[in-house]
Amino acid sequence: MKRGPHPQHHFLERLAQRGHLVRVIHYPLNWRNTYGDNTKGTPIIVNGVHRVTSGPGVTLITPPFVRLPGLDLPSMAASHAIVIRREVRDFAPDVVMGLSILNSFVAMRIAQRLDIPFVYQTIDALPELVPWKRLKGLARAFVSANYRGAERILLISDALVEFAMSLGADESKCFVIPAGVDLELYSSPDNKKALRQQLGLESTDFVLGYLGYVYPSSGLTELLPGIAGFKSDGAKVKLLVIGDGEGTEKLLSIARSMGISDRVIVTGWQSYELVPALLDLCSIFVFPGIDSDLLRHVVPMKFYEYLAAGKPVVSTRLEGIAREFHDCRAVHLVSEPDEVAKAALSLLYNPEERRLEGEIGRNFVRERRGWSRLTELLERCLDEVITLKRSESIP
Repeated sequence: MKRGPHPQHHFLERLAQRGHLVRVIHYPLNWRNTYGDNTKGTPIIVNGVHRVTSGPGVTLITPPFVRLPGLDLPSMAASHAIVIRREVRDFAPDVVMGLSILNSFVAMRIAQRLDIPFVYQTIDALPELVPWKRLKGLARAFVSANYRGAERILLISDALVEFAMSLGADESKCFVIPAGVDLELYSSPDNKKALRQQLGLESTDFVLGYLGYVYPSSGLTELLPGIAGFKSDGAKVKLLVIGDGEGTEKLLSIARSMGISDRVIVTGWQSYELVPALLDLCSIFVFPGIDSDLLRHVVPMKFYEYLAAGKPVVSTRLEGIAREFHDCRAVHLVSEPDEVAKAALSLLYNPEERRLEGEIGRNFVRERRGWSRLTELLERCLDEVITLKRSESIP
């Protein structure tokens, strides 16, 4: 619940706004880096949880687990099976949605036994998010089973459909529902000057922006030589990272060793409401992601937020991104991470082109990626699955 928000936060909260009752079984995989997760013997149930809407929110249920390495996953599997079975019995859902790996597998098996439709929605190549190499093979087996057992598979990009099919998903069951953006949140903020001062940004600084989790494969360290070159040439270019992650310490360490620590600013995690104002400080957005199984198939939600902020984007040419933005002039694609800074520099001295591309980007998300439209699409998809399942049950 600390990171993000992710597409599932938007979708589930908006389904709740549309009158649906939504109960979420929380899976605290990163419990070592969180606090407040359940170690008691009974589930913690919190009603009205919302991050991106004004409510009514969802009901969040955190089953108990053993807070010890090696025992956490087995105990989660057992406790989730008990809680999911109880929830299905007492709540009697029309549909069960899986968003993760292990507890989605448990939920799928229970739903199948009770003849409840199971829908599997993924926004990442999930096995690649598992931090333990020895468990990636097992994670792939569970994800494969989830894909093969689902009545409907919802994916965030065309490239992710191909990934799902490589793990056994039936293409006829796969549907693409991309991420979206709250365009109404993106207007020029009143506190822009104060934010710049707070972050140490001068009015003449050219700011490269990055939003979200800092993975080792995010490619931000590959930007640093280019930023150092800007400094030696006299250009006042800074990198603003709005987020945090396992790659942050290395990024800052390398920046210090190169003598450009004053050119790299990491804000840490910020509230959803403040993010648009921070993005407005940026001149261009960058995504120098390294081609990997983790990033190759996805379209990060941050791209729609970048475009909503009205600035051009420079990114590496990863498969999912290239397919999504092949016809969007505001997204510039390069082959390698170390080419991102150079491509951004070409826009530095062309403010009119940046302005024009910013408008093109906003129109792109306005026409295609509003959350209301996408939630209606999800709702219609779930209705179809429920109706089909009920018709099959009629003798």
